[in-house]
Amino acid sequence: MPQPPKTNILVELLPRLLGPMVTGLAVSVSMWCAWVVLHHPAVGLRPRVSGPILIVIQVLALARYSSRWRSSVHPVATTLLGVVTGAFSGVFNLCALSSILVEQSSPAGGMNVTNQLLAGGDRPSLWIVIPGYLALSLAMGLVGGAIAHLVSSDRPTAPSTPSDWLGRLARITLAAVFPLLILGGLVTSTGSGLAVPDWPTTYGGNMFLYPISLMASDSHVYVEHSHRLFGVLVGFSTLILALMATRVDARPWVWKWAWACFALVCAQGVLGGLRVSMPTQTKALIHGVLAQLIFGMLAALAAYLSDAYRAPTPSFVPGDRARRTWATLTLHLLIIQLIMGAMYRHTGQVHALYTHIGLSLLVLAATVVAGAVASKRPSDGTPQTAIFGKAGLFVGFVVAIQFMLGGGAFFAVPPGSHKPVPSANELPSVAPVESWKPLVRTAHQGNGALLLAGVSFLAVHCRRLPRTKP
Repeated sequence: MPQPPKTNILVELLPRLLGPMVTGLAVSVSMWCAWVVLHHPAVGLRPRVSGPILIVIQVLALARYSSRWRSSVHPVATTLLGVVTGAFSGVFNLCALSSILVEQSSPAGGMNVTNQLLAGGDRPSLWIVIPGYLALSLAMGLVGGAIAHLVSSDRPTAPSTPSDWLGRLARITLAAVFPLLILGGLVTSTGSGLAVPDWPTTYGGNMFLYPISLMASDSHVYVEHSHRLFGVLVGFSTLILALMATRVDARPWVWKWAWACFALVCAQGVLGGLRVSMPTQTKALIHGVLAQLIFGMLAALAAYLSDAYRAPTPSFVPGDRARRTWATLTLHLLIIQLIMGAMYRHTGQVHALYTHIGLSLLVLAATVVAGAVASKRPSDGTPQTAIFGKAGLFVGFVVAIQFMLGGGAFFAVPPGSHKPVPSANELPSVAPVESWKPLVRTAHQGNGALLLAGVSFLAVHCRRLPRTKP
């Protein structure tokens, strides 16, 4: 009698865990963003104040993101799925929240820490605190799932498929990368790239257990260290995305694209570490450019995994060839302009600045045309039609803001004002700059990343249009 084929329990279980895993990641991204704001030196909340706030945010986020299960699964299952989601969010959160769970240290004693210090003090051992937080996350998941059952709509909706959850995971991963880009922009704009002199440790201690009291005692250290922690979250996100794409999606080229994104994220992390241990401006330049390119690649992956891209190919409409051409041309111009802008940010080369400014005029014109011809595509009843309209309006709006921010960035850092990145020992003697200057420069960099992601998303969908009438 033939034996049934053996199955890998973990492989079979992964798609079933997609919903809680994706929802848990969404909760964590929300909490991490709140964590960065609450503990920034400008806000300076202590753990005993920020901790309860973060717990409330976790419960509300669990309820909000779990509510989509209300109409597609049994009410008891909704609550149980909330518990599993709470477990995932708790695990993801430990990379950042461990900084407020450990024994705090006074900055008056210096920035260096030892792992022995982190294990002692007045607080319980980490072997008790960390399992305690995970247990608390389970309880919060139970509460969040119960709230989701009570307040969500009773309207019937189709159950989410693994492909639906995979598409959501791609969008959440993209959302996790954006605050990482903003923090990276602040690192460059404030000259904080070498504020933490060692890697992968932080002032001699475990980077995940570095006390928030020391991080928040210096704005440069806070920005640089927060950037590192968000990089870990993005690494986890892209790894899960690649694994799930391989398991759920039937297109091998999509797997390769997802694994390429993960490999580049890993390379980006190593490059960022080498930038600290063996500092050169070339590494900083490549690090800045690669970050934006990864963001664009993840936006393209989100397009590949979207419902609209999985739908049948749209029928030919006059002007589709122009839509393909303009979207592709705009994407190439943006990448060149990105490189020129990064060269000026990291090296101060004036010729790169003026090339960047000249290209900005071409990018503005090309983006407006690409967005206009895409948004004007007649409706043919396919899901992709709505994508063209929304993406076209988005890139047109973002490029207009980017052009204005570029003017502000020029006045914030005019030609000849570039300075080398100070070391950790040199930072205390560096003269402070007006706060608006790094904010404008970072806004220009972050909005540019949104523009690149929007054009990448639009180009993917435009490239799918037929070249000619069949």
